[in-house]
Amino acid sequence: MGTDNKTQQASSESRVVKEQNANTCNRLIGWCILFAVVDVLLFLLLLLLPDCCDDNSSSGLQPSPIISQPTPHDTITVTQPMDTLPDDDMDQRVRDLGGSTNGVMRFTIEWNHDDNDIESDVDAHVLLPNQEEIFFKHLNASTGARLDVDRRKTPGIKIENVIWPTVESVKDGKYVFFVHQFSGENVGVINAKIIIGDKVTSFRINGPLQNDSVIPIAEAEFSNGTLTAFNCNTSILVSNNQ
Repeated sequence: MGTDNKTQQASSESRVVKEQNANTCNRLIGWCILFAVVDVLLFLLLLLLPDCCDDNSSSGLQPSPIISQPTPHDTITVTQPMDTLPDDDMDQRVRDLGGSTNGVMRFTIEWNHDDNDIESDVDAHVLLPNQEEIFFKHLNASTGARLDVDRRKTPGIKIENVIWPTVESVKDGKYVFFVHQFSGENVGVINAKIIIGDKVTSFRINGPLQNDSVIPIAEAEFSNGTLTAFNCNTSILVSNNQ
């Protein structure tokens, strides 16, 4: 009888141990599933975070006002297509990188032509009439304008391109175009180009540019779809077809 009791006790203890082990395993599995779910949620949050930030981003930079005022061009309208303009190497580089050169207004910059500025990070900025700012943290404006090329992390010529694809994307008011030396020091040349309809204005910024420099390029004003004023930074102006 004593032997039977010992056997039953051992069997009972064995069951308890098995149940404890099973509970421990279930807890571990539960924790693993919880950690996996948290990892997935964090991953999704990281994917969505740039878009959330993109909706309300502003650089806070304030370029100097452009004092010099060339003759206003009140005959330029945003209905004039830019696809009839002759191409140049800058246009081809934009297209090679998946950007658009066919719209009603465009702002393009490029640098690092001789690979001396490979560590230099330059950014194109446009302040819109509604106070939105197009730049690397805010690629897509509510008006339809967008920064569609931002090539700055690979060797070779670096380029950024802002495009207004339709007449509706160019709202009335004032546009401020400027360049920001975001990081590094640019020792070479930065080329910039603004196209409005069939009007092409080219600029050249000669280095060196110190880190965090802000270079005003131009200011444009529209009223009823017509360019009523276009004020250039004449110190960097190369050509201005009228």
